Amino acid sequence: MQDMAKQQGSSLPALSGSIGFAAARAGVETGQTHIFDFYVDSLRIISNEGLGTYLRRENLPDRVVAASHFDPNCITHTERLLRRLQQ
Repeated sequence: MQDMAKQQGSSLPALSGSIGFAAARAGVETGQTHIFDFYVDSLRIISNEGLGTYLRRENLPDRVVAASHFDPNCITHTERLLRRLQQ
């Protein structure tokens, strides 16, 4: 991982944290986590496509959700609940 971080111009904690975050999400989605295999596969992918591309793809769902929190046209769960209570 140190070699990969250096190759990608990143720090080891940043690389490890990025893969760890994606591993946790993958574990939740599948109901089981094979951490070691996931790390090996992730390092192979990062080596092939670069850390930036990997992060953009892996973090896209989270960025979309986060962006929706700042969209004034997006109705929040709280607003939905309050509308139901008013009816």
